[in-house]
Amino acid sequence: MHRNNGRRLHDWEEPEEPRSEDPEDIFPMDDVLTDCAGRKRKFKIEYWKAPTGHVVEAKEVGRKTGGYEFRAFDSSHPGLALGELRRKMNQELSRRYVEKKGASWCPRHDELRGRITMADGAPAFVIDGQLLTLEEFGQLLCVCEGWNFYFRFEGH
Repeated sequence: MHRNNGRRLHDWEEPEEPRSEDPEDIFPMDDVLTDCAGRKRKFKIEYWKAPTGHVVEAKEVGRKTGGYEFRAFDSSHPGLALGELRRKMNQELSRRYVEKKGASWCPRHDELRGRITMADGAPAFVIDGQLLTLEEFGQLLCVCEGWNFYFRFEGH
């Protein structure tokens, strides 16, 4: 018997190659997660070194418009940023904020989460990975006419 990384190996086992800790060897990476509707969503995860730490970003691939995007930061290690990124991804993919009813989008809860973007030179919103024009977003808000609101902007 031999030892590999503190584990006993039998003669017929091959020793494991040490895994690289260098982010350049690990990223970019592909990942597939399942959303709350059971749909598989594919992501490309990128890494870059920021002046104060490590940033990882996941963008949904295979979508012409919209798509999910997530970003996480950790000051000490890219693996910790990746863990935070996956936590965010799983949290957001486990919840639906809007649903299509006929030709219109409707909120499913009293909260919306998404991101602001541009589409064809006009402001737009991405909610649940779905691109909504400013007009579609306005129609979505009409369901809540007369309600009060609180907007809060978050970083990536």
